[in-house]
Amino acid sequence: MIKLIYNYFKLCIKLYTFDKDDVNNVNTLFDQIVDCGSVCIKITQWILPILEMKYKIEYDNVPYWFSKLENLYDNCNYHCDDYTRRVYLDEFNNEFSDKYKMIKVLSSGSMGGCYHIKSIDDDKDFCMKVIHPNIKYEMKILTYLFKIPFFQNIFHKIVPISFEIFFDKFKEQINMIKEANNILQFRENYSKDELILIPKLYAVSSDILIMEYLPSYKLSEVDISDYKKTKLLSILFLFMRNNGLLNFNHGDLHKGNWGINDNKIVIYDFGICWKYSQKKSKHNLKLVDLFDTEYAKDPLLFEKFSTILFELMDHTFDRDDFLKYAKISNEKYELNKLDVKSIYNIVIRYFIERDKIMDYTFFIGIINVLQVNKIMLHYDVVNGRADIEWLNSKRKDLIDICEAYDSFKEYSNYYKDTLQNESIDYNYIQDKITQNLN
Repeated sequence: MIKLIYNYFKLCIKLYTFDKDDVNNVNTLFDQIVDCGSVCIKITQWILPILEMKYKIEYDNVPYWFSKLENLYDNCNYHCDDYTRRVYLDEFNNEFSDKYKMIKVLSSGSMGGCYHIKSIDDDKDFCMKVIHPNIKYEMKILTYLFKIPFFQNIFHKIVPISFEIFFDKFKEQINMIKEANNILQFRENYSKDELILIPKLYAVSSDILIMEYLPSYKLSEVDISDYKKTKLLSILFLFMRNNGLLNFNHGDLHKGNWGINDNKIVIYDFGICWKYSQKKSKHNLKLVDLFDTEYAKDPLLFEKFSTILFELMDHTFDRDDFLKYAKISNEKYELNKLDVKSIYNIVIRYFIERDKIMDYTFFIGIINVLQVNKIMLHYDVVNGRADIEWLNSKRKDLIDICEAYDSFKEYSNYYKDTLQNESIDYNYIQDKITQNLN
């Protein structure tokens, strides 16, 4: 306990003296974050999209300090195989080696490690996820530690959400039974969709998941044209938008939690999933619709946005004060291209500077958008121009993908109706889309 608290104090001191241009300083910070354990790593993962937004980091110009910290997504410390075997024995009352053989470690994230394993009986491949040791102990200690005003202030200056709710949600994330239920829900939602791969579930306990083995490559690892990369990212974009219409969202789509397999998108790690109440879901859809219009040229943009935000936040902030702050920030930071990232930057900065608590679900939604925003901007899946001609053309391309593969029915039906209501000529080009993707 003393060591963990000491590590957090060391990290706080390092943050006050941190020099992002000093390589040794960056490496030391990385090591100290890892020493603080899984909770600290998860908080850092959430902070990275905010830092990316703050420092305007572009896809093809990533500084060393940021790329180093990005390793915390899926290259965290590994726990030993002996620990994994002990947990398996405790959870399933059988020796791991009686049923499986270990092939290799696939990745290690903030919550647990993933292994490629094979069945002894039929040599079938599986993926096994095992919660890291000491996480529950860390949670217990940090629940008390974060009641100290010093740590509360630091936490809220970085992540403007309730730390009590953060810890409650964190407990859900380290419950593999909860994650298994999320997997089952996503498999049901996409059971007839051939563009999205969700792993099948084979066995579960509180600390272990055994799933279908679905290998994939990161976008940077595949040797294909930028055009095909754009189409693949469009599938990921459709997945996110379709989830919003289904009101069941994957809440952690950083680059380690999705990949490419044979022109399809594989989705991993379902520990953080979220949905709104029916009323808030309608407001969230209004927010998405606002960004699917020529919003940057709308003189009432901030008025419309602040009204939706006010509802999503349960009226917990002064709407007029936010509206004034947003307009001043827009002029101060010269946000002539009001893309989603710029507007969310204003929101997060407002809640931090006003010492307000942000709705947890809305915050996770922001982080989720920001995690993929950089790469989608680079490949023109989204943009900051808010040009109505571009938006309508892109939307038609997305619907063409839905129709060509009979996928994302909720998105396709919703936006086809929107296009028809806007009297926009719509022509299907299914054969061409299919040919380009294959």
